Amino acid sequence: MAQQSSSSQTEQGAASLVDRSHTLTRRQIEILHWVQEGKTAWEIGRILNLTDRSVEGHLRRIYLRLNVRNKLRAVLRAQDLGLLRRPGRRAEEERYATSGSSSGSDGAPPRAGSVIQRST
Repeated sequence: MAQQSSSSQTEQGAASLVDRSHTLTRRQIEILHWVQEGKTAWEIGRILNLTDRSVEGHLRRIYLRLNVRNKLRAVLRAQDLGLLRRPGRRAEEERYATSGSSSGSDGAPPRAGSVIQRST
């Protein structure tokens, strides 16, 4: 019985570790946004008023949390997790593309102010 409770505690600990592994801070998401825009660590540092070494430190922690090895993979993983929007798509287009009911009867996107219910 003692083994069973310790193994369940271990499983719970592993589950909480996995749950936290894909969470990023606002600053880390902000840095990934600028990486997605093609900015270097130096440029990101100037934009966010950080040193380039601080940006590189954030990137290392991002790589660990997302289990990736480089900037490209980090951006792609963050997009897959919904932490970053894919470039070239407006927020409305992304929302409508995933909802399946994005257009009216004429195939045009809904007008501003119209209500769209998302099917789940």
